[in-house]
Amino acid sequence: MDSALIDIHQILNLLNIKAESKGDEYVARCPFHSEKTPSWNISKNYPFLFHCFGCGSSGNIYSLVRKRTGKSLYEFLDIKDGSSFEFSNSLRMVSNASITEYRKNDRLTIREGQLRNPLENSTVMEYLESRGIDETFIRYFDVSYADFVRVNTTRLYNRIIIPVTYKNKLINIEARDFTRRSKKKVIYPRGGVSDTLFNFDRLDFNRPIYCTEGIFDLPALFKLGERNLTCIFGTALGKFQSKLLSEIKNLVYMPDNDASGIAILDSIDDIMLNEWEIAFLPSQVKDPGEANKQQILETLEHKIEAVEYFSEKHLGKKEKLDW
Repeated sequence: MDSALIDIHQILNLLNIKAESKGDEYVARCPFHSEKTPSWNISKNYPFLFHCFGCGSSGNIYSLVRKRTGKSLYEFLDIKDGSSFEFSNSLRMVSNASITEYRKNDRLTIREGQLRNPLENSTVMEYLESRGIDETFIRYFDVSYADFVRVNTTRLYNRIIIPVTYKNKLINIEARDFTRRSKKKVIYPRGGVSDTLFNFDRLDFNRPIYCTEGIFDLPALFKLGERNLTCIFGTALGKFQSKLLSEIKNLVYMPDNDASGIAILDSIDDIMLNEWEIAFLPSQVKDPGEANKQQILETLEHKIEAVEYFSEKHLGKKEKLDW
């Protein structure tokens, strides 16, 4: 099936789900349990979320196809080229949009390979979900993956691809191993620049900005509904990063619980032009990426002003305040 446009109702028919249109949804008997009265519905808008009020099954069009057929959406529809189609009432696949945008940029160029949608690969999704990353996070930050791709002169294999932009220009890519086998967990292509703040283009400098060490520390905050999020790509501040951080009026920094994570607090304090706050994790939690929802909530509830922390430190009391 090589149609350029694919309609959700068409897919339901192919799955032998006889659905009726009701407002913004299609309603049908649940395909996952026997019932006389339809209690299953699926939205008409991408990503076509479904839910059954009888058995509780839920998901989206990708998981629906896999649960019904054991195949990916691509396999089920016999689509050889993911960039050749789009849903009729939604957006193109992540891979196609990303490649088009990246190739327009002077700093980074994809010379070989293709970026793909993580939602189409169960292995990739298993890894992302283990790191607290869900579909909403994937789409918000334009996360993709590649079995192989060459960016400038850097060859990347089996990598999660996260774009880093500044003023709508791609300046770097964080490429993270999803197999857990590579010695280098994270690679930045040659020619990329990390001397910036992640998610810069969407930061509101007039509201509290929540900052962590790395991108994979952000999902727990994202799940709480926070979107004014950034990270600094490690513990070595560049000159431009320092400039951007110093201009934040309400910085809330959540450090990792290790020596370098605590040490960078001094570097941040040296450059800040405004008061800022520190949100220390419980001592048993290594970094924000490993914290659960309750731990993040408690961490934010117990955040302290940086001046309080440094007053205690310089008075020779605690290196880190406990809560």
